[in-house]
Amino acid sequence: MKIPYKRAIELGFNILTKKGDQEPFILNPIQAQYLETLDNDYPTGEGIRENILKARQEGFSSLIDAIFTMDFLLRENVGAQIISHKTDETEILMNRVNFFINSFCEKKKIQRSDILKQDRKDFLENKTNGSYIFIGTAGAKTLGRGGTLQNIHWSEIGFYPSTQIINAERLVT
Repeated sequence: MKIPYKRAIELGFNILTKKGDQEPFILNPIQAQYLETLDNDYPTGEGIRENILKARQEGFSSLIDAIFTMDFLLRENVGAQIISHKTDETEILMNRVNFFINSFCEKKKIQRSDILKQDRKDFLENKTNGSYIFIGTAGAKTLGRGGTLQNIHWSEIGFYPSTQIINAERLVT
Protein backbone atom coordinates (compact mmCIF):
# COMPACT_ATOMS: atom_id res chain seq x y z
CA MET A 1 0.00 0.00 0.00
CA LYS A 2 1.46 3.33 -1.06
CA ILE A 3 0.67 6.10 1.39
CA PRO A 4 0.27 9.70 0.20
CA TYR A 5 2.70 10.85 2.87
CA LYS A 6 2.39 14.61 2.46
CA ARG A 7 -1.38 14.54 2.91
CA ALA A 8 -1.28 11.83 5.60
CA ILE A 9 1.35 13.63 7.68
CA GLU A 10 -0.24 17.05 7.36
CA LEU A 11 -3.70 15.73 8.30
CA GLY A 12 -2.55 13.15 10.82
CA PHE A 13 0.25 14.66 12.86
CA ASN A 14 1.07 17.69 14.93
CA ILE A 15 4.63 18.81 15.61
CA LEU A 16 6.31 20.91 18.25
CA THR A 17 7.85 24.14 17.00
CA LYS A 18 11.28 25.27 18.13
CA LYS A 19 9.44 27.50 20.64
CA GLY A 20 7.63 24.45 22.05
CA ASP A 21 4.23 25.26 20.56
CA GLN A 22 2.10 22.46 19.12
CA GLU A 23 0.86 22.97 15.57
CA PRO A 24 -0.18 20.84 12.59
CA PHE A 25 2.81 19.28 10.82
CA ILE A 26 2.78 21.24 7.57
CA LEU A 27 5.78 20.26 5.47
CA ASN A 28 8.23 23.04 4.73
CA PRO A 29 9.25 23.56 1.08
CA ILE A 30 12.41 21.43 1.40
CA GLN A 31 10.51 18.52 2.99
CA ALA A 32 7.77 18.75 0.34
CA GLN A 33 10.35 18.83 -2.46
CA TYR A 34 12.14 15.78 -1.03
CA LEU A 35 8.88 13.81 -0.84
CA GLU A 36 8.10 14.79 -4.44
CA THR A 37 11.55 13.57 -5.48
CA LEU A 38 10.96 10.24 -3.70
CA ASP A 39 7.60 9.86 -5.45
CA ASN A 40 9.22 10.50 -8.83
CA ASP A 41 12.25 8.27 -8.22
CA TYR A 42 10.31 5.44 -6.53
CA PRO A 43 6.77 5.43 -8.00
CA THR A 44 5.75 2.27 -6.12
CA GLY A 45 7.14 3.59 -2.83
CA GLU A 46 9.17 0.39 -2.43
CA GLY A 47 12.92 -0.23 -2.32
CA ILE A 48 13.85 3.28 -1.29
CA ARG A 49 17.44 3.62 -0.15
CA GLU A 50 18.59 7.15 0.48
CA ASN A 51 21.70 8.50 2.14
CA ILE A 52 20.86 12.08 2.98
CA LEU A 53 23.81 14.38 3.37
CA LYS A 54 21.95 17.31 4.74
CA ALA A 55 22.13 20.81 5.99
CA ARG A 56 21.14 21.11 9.62
CA GLN A 57 17.72 22.26 10.71
CA GLU A 58 15.88 21.57 7.45
CA GLY A 59 13.54 19.05 9.07
CA PHE A 60 14.77 15.83 7.45
CA SER A 61 14.83 13.83 10.69
CA SER A 62 11.32 15.01 11.54
CA LEU A 63 10.10 14.07 8.06
CA ILE A 64 11.76 10.64 8.04
CA ASP A 65 10.42 9.87 11.52
CA ALA A 66 6.94 11.02 10.43
CA ILE A 67 7.07 8.71 7.38
CA PHE A 68 8.18 5.80 9.55
CA THR A 69 5.48 6.54 12.13
CA MET A 70 2.82 6.72 9.41
CA ASP A 71 4.04 3.35 8.10
CA PHE A 72 3.88 2.00 11.66
CA LEU A 73 0.29 3.17 11.97
CA LEU A 74 -1.06 2.27 8.52
CA ARG A 75 1.00 -0.50 6.90
CA GLU A 76 1.16 -4.16 7.83
CA ASN A 77 4.28 -5.82 9.22
CA VAL A 78 6.71 -2.94 8.74
CA GLY A 79 9.83 -3.12 10.89
CA ALA A 80 11.58 0.16 11.65
CA GLN A 81 14.81 1.02 13.41
CA ILE A 82 15.71 4.57 14.40
CA ILE A 83 19.19 4.94 15.86
CA SER A 84 20.92 8.03 17.22
CA HIS A 85 24.52 8.65 18.12
CA LYS A 86 23.94 9.49 21.80
CA THR A 87 21.40 8.72 24.50
CA ASP A 88 19.86 12.16 24.91
CA GLU A 89 19.26 12.41 21.14
CA THR A 90 17.68 8.94 21.21
CA GLU A 91 15.23 10.18 23.81
CA ILE A 92 14.36 13.16 21.61
CA LEU A 93 13.66 10.85 18.66
CA MET A 94 11.44 8.57 20.76
CA ASN A 95 9.58 11.57 22.17
CA ARG A 96 8.97 12.80 18.62
CA VAL A 97 7.55 9.44 17.47
CA ASN A 98 5.36 9.27 20.58
CA PHE A 99 4.18 12.84 19.95
CA PHE A 100 3.22 11.90 16.38
CA ILE A 101 1.29 8.85 17.61
CA ASN A 102 -0.47 10.86 20.33
CA SER A 103 -1.48 13.60 17.91
CA PHE A 104 -2.73 10.98 15.43
CA CYS A 105 -4.84 9.36 18.16
CA GLU A 106 -6.20 12.72 19.23
CA LYS A 107 -7.17 13.68 15.68
CA LYS A 108 -8.73 10.25 15.00
CA LYS A 109 -10.39 10.22 18.44
CA ILE A 110 -8.92 6.86 19.40
CA GLN A 111 -6.98 5.70 22.44
CA ARG A 112 -3.24 5.02 22.22
CA SER A 113 -3.90 1.67 23.92
CA ASP A 114 -6.18 0.71 21.00
CA ILE A 115 -3.14 0.79 18.70
CA LEU A 116 -0.22 -0.37 20.82
CA LYS A 117 0.49 -3.96 21.79
CA GLN A 118 3.88 -3.03 23.28
CA ASP A 119 4.74 0.46 24.51
CA ARG A 120 8.25 0.54 25.94
CA LYS A 121 10.82 3.30 26.12
CA ASP A 122 12.70 1.82 23.14
CA PHE A 123 10.11 -0.30 21.33
CA LEU A 124 6.58 0.15 20.03
CA GLU A 125 4.49 -2.61 18.47
CA ASN A 126 1.21 -2.01 16.67
CA LYS A 127 -1.41 -4.53 17.81
CA THR A 128 -3.61 -4.03 14.74
CA ASN A 129 -1.09 -4.56 11.93
CA GLY A 130 2.07 -6.17 13.37
CA SER A 131 4.36 -3.22 12.60
CA TYR A 132 7.03 -2.14 15.06
CA ILE A 133 9.57 0.60 15.74
CA PHE A 134 12.79 0.18 17.72
CA ILE A 135 14.54 3.38 18.80
CA GLY A 136 17.99 3.11 20.35
CA THR A 137 21.47 4.48 20.74
CA ALA A 138 24.28 3.32 18.44
CA GLY A 139 26.40 0.49 19.77
CA ALA A 140 27.43 -3.04 18.86
CA LYS A 141 24.33 -4.48 20.55
CA THR A 142 21.84 -2.27 18.69
CA LEU A 143 23.15 -2.27 15.12
CA GLY A 144 23.33 -4.72 12.32
CA ARG A 145 21.76 -7.80 13.90
CA GLY A 146 18.50 -9.68 13.59
CA GLY A 147 15.11 -9.05 12.13
CA THR A 148 13.91 -7.80 8.80
CA LEU A 149 13.62 -4.05 8.56
CA GLN A 150 11.88 -2.01 5.90
CA ASN A 151 12.63 1.36 7.49
CA ILE A 152 16.02 2.36 8.86
CA HIS A 153 16.95 5.85 10.06
CA TRP A 154 20.51 6.07 11.30
CA SER A 155 20.86 9.63 12.52
CA GLU A 156 24.29 11.29 12.72
CA ILE A 157 26.03 8.06 11.67
CA GLY A 158 29.40 9.79 11.44
CA PHE A 159 29.36 10.09 15.24
CA TYR A 160 28.60 6.42 15.99
CA PRO A 161 31.13 4.69 18.23
CA SER A 162 33.71 2.47 16.59
CA THR A 163 34.46 -0.87 18.19
CA GLN A 164 36.10 -4.10 17.10
CA ILE A 165 32.61 -5.44 16.39
CA ILE A 166 31.13 -2.54 14.42
CA ASN A 167 32.02 0.85 13.03
CA ALA A 168 30.17 3.41 10.91
CA GLU A 169 31.97 2.53 7.68
CA ARG A 170 31.21 -1.21 7.99
CA LEU A 171 27.65 -0.47 8.98
CA VAL A 172 26.93 1.66 5.91
CA THR A 173 28.50 -0.77 3.47
